[in-house]
Amino acid sequence: DGARRTDNSRLGNLLGGDFFLRIVAPRTPFVAHADEHGHVHVHGHTLNGSKFFTWGQKGEGRFWQDFLAGGGGDGARHGDYAELQTGVAPTQMNTFALPAGSSRQWTEWFATFDGNASALHADDYDVAVREVAAWIGGGVPPERVAAMDAFFRRHADDAVRDADVVHRGLPWGALHQ
Repeated sequence: DGARRTDNSRLGNLLGGDFFLRIVAPRTPFVAHADEHGHVHVHGHTLNGSKFFTWGQKGEGRFWQDFLAGGGGDGARHGDYAELQTGVAPTQMNTFALPAGSSRQWTEWFATFDGNASALHADDYDVAVREVAAWIGGGVPPERVAAMDAFFRRHADDAVRDADVVHRGLPWGALHQ
């Protein structure tokens, strides 16, 4: 139709906002970032609600990008900032009741690897997706994730001893009645 399209798979192209992603089965859901040398950070999960947030490249958004990437508000370009989030619902606006005494459990994983920089930054987005998916198939195959999940399920209700607690967090998200 002649409309200008932007490759939003490139962080520097995003003008700002929230992006909610749905991954079609049977592909392993993942979010990945590859630097210019082909070093990849990848986050895999079994959930189908994925969110990508960036402050964007204009005005105040650019300031926040630099500030959150380690800048001191000096006006210099310090980098890009993004948040990658997953959840049990497709978006943060979707909610559901969690009955008293029940729970929701899943396993997420984070990993890094060195991939083929040319493939990861190819003009054809599917080439980059295949590069990451191929590594996941050998680096973190579904069987390994299932084994991790089974381990966590077996130990989910184990009593936590005070001696095992490294840090007690704040009650953000606690139920107030």
